[in-house]
Amino acid sequence: MKMTLNPRPRGGRFTAPPSKSEAQRALLCAALADAPTRLVCPSDARDIALMCGGLRALGADITRTADGFSVTPLKCASEHAVIDCGESGAVLRFLLPVAGALGVRAEFRRSARLSERPIAPLTELMQAHGCRISAPTEAPLLCDGRLRGGHYAIGGGVSSQFVSGLLLALPLLGQAVELTLLPPLVSKDYIALTRQLQSRFGVCWEETADGFSLRGGRQYRAPQERFVVGGDWSGAAVWLCLGAISRAVEVRGLDPASLQPDRKILELLHRFGAETAVKNGAVLIAPRPLHGIDAALDDCPDLLPPLAAVAAAAEGTTRFTGIARLRWKESDRPQALAQMLNALGGQAELKGDTLILRGGRQLRGGEVDTCGDHRIAMTAALLSCLCTAPLVLSDAACVEKSYPQFWEHWEGAE
Repeated sequence: MKMTLNPRPRGGRFTAPPSKSEAQRALLCAALADAPTRLVCPSDARDIALMCGGLRALGADITRTADGFSVTPLKCASEHAVIDCGESGAVLRFLLPVAGALGVRAEFRRSARLSERPIAPLTELMQAHGCRISAPTEAPLLCDGRLRGGHYAIGGGVSSQFVSGLLLALPLLGQAVELTLLPPLVSKDYIALTRQLQSRFGVCWEETADGFSLRGGRQYRAPQERFVVGGDWSGAAVWLCLGAISRAVEVRGLDPASLQPDRKILELLHRFGAETAVKNGAVLIAPRPLHGIDAALDDCPDLLPPLAAVAAAAEGTTRFTGIARLRWKESDRPQALAQMLNALGGQAELKGDTLILRGGRQLRGGEVDTCGDHRIAMTAALLSCLCTAPLVLSDAACVEKSYPQFWEHWEGAE
């Protein structure tokens, strides 16, 4: 679906969408619990729907409610499950070890792009602990057998989702387990977020010198009250960056104490020179003269796309490092961003694990390729505010992956 964006200043008041990361983890914990759970999560994001579908395939009963989901946990796991992962890395990397822990024979269907993303460190570890898994390049990916307790060790330098998937799955074994994390470790806060949500469902891992341990017999337990999914710092980052480059914005529904890694957006926008504040339950951002910065995004790589728009508006040079993993997302994001900015008259250069942007130039508009990537499409919207002519997006519908209401909210921005 093509879309034309006319350049004009935008700002205003917004409410953060529900966190996709929190919702996927909470749905999984609820599906494994001892009693039904009511989740408050008014979102129809595609990745959340894919997690629901995967959990239903494993035997859970999940229905939509007026404000979220009603989750009746699986009583007896399916013998055979067909799980559509689409483009969701979390659905694949979380449910693969869960299927192994439950002893479910499962086939995981993936988009072509997801099939290219790394999975071997997880499948090799699972095979060493009792599962039989087809080659990572095969379609679909097949998993059979059952995981056993004991000692697990996995590197944390490729994806924190491998670690989160094991943390979520291993309590199902009912045996003592120890999980060692081999350095380097990226996106540590996503692992902390997984453990925080597990603790809300009664599963608490003990920290060790190099990882975590769990005594046998731990069980997921439904919370006494409804579970409210927090606001999404990743989705809200677009609005916060809009406030830095265009007009002031106010975003409600965000918890400054959240463990979501992308809450770092406030610190980074402040470093760029934007006015930042948290008042009366809202995050406030207003434009000020911006200047380039050096920023390491190892623990919050999803912030690169919207921050690239801020860097384009800032005087001087910005260098983003720690972005190598973004080459395996829905698109090769560093390359897609560089191509888009250069096509619009900006100046961007990729050097290994560094994206270098020279900002302060007025962009000219034109047609850009969003590469079917929701975060690239939302960044293109931000860049339209810096253009002198209309900006035409090759595919605007891809935002449905994480933020289906984005264009409606964009058009309401004044």
